[in-house]
Amino acid sequence: MSAMGALVAGVAHEVRNPLFAITATVDALEARAGLEGPYAPYLTILREQAGRLAGLMFDLLDYGRPHELRIGPVPPRQPMDDAIEQCSAMARERGVGIVSRPNAQLPVAIDLDRVARALRNLIENAVQFSPAEGSVAVESREERGPRGEWLIYEVCDCGPGFREEDLAQVLEPFFSRRRGGTGLGLAIARQIAEEHGGCVRVSNRPDGGGRVRLEIPSSLSAQIVA
Repeated sequence: MSAMGALVAGVAHEVRNPLFAITATVDALEARAGLEGPYAPYLTILREQAGRLAGLMFDLLDYGRPHELRIGPVPPRQPMDDAIEQCSAMARERGVGIVSRPNAQLPVAIDLDRVARALRNLIENAVQFSPAEGSVAVESREERGPRGEWLIYEVCDCGPGFREEDLAQVLEPFFSRRRGGTGLGLAIARQIAEEHGGCVRVSNRPDGGGRVRLEIPSSLSAQIVA
């Protein structure tokens, strides 16, 4: 995994400078030609595709570089709220609703930004596979069992669900279920969960749609919050 991380980070660094040059050139052309001229549609396409490349570069850097966690006590609904807010425009554009069910109450020791990033990836994935006028449910809760105490974040969609043959590899880097996807969203979410001593689990709901769980051990939280 470290070799893979170094490789993707190196690729991202090589892409960054040419991408910035393309973006700067588009800016200059727009300033000279304006947004209403005959070349405006082409400049719009260039800007959109440069934005896609920038998103891919960010994902590659995020996946490839090591992260030093900034752990602190956080209300468990805060990363949910942050992630939902970041995904709200995309969901509205696709006609998909997001339902928040913040049932966990006890403070949790996490890196807020990293967990919010993981949840954002899970929600974006769920929105992309949900039909128009569908909904995505985002829930938090505490679970206690033989494995100990865990904080669970669960994201459920009403899309087609995961194909059985994909379940074993859907969390692997560069595996994508949709054309044009980078295959890094769920892999980054798993990486963030593992940074916190947790995991990500994927499954299908009995009544249809996919379910993704982000699990973080509460024992670590109890030690740090105390």
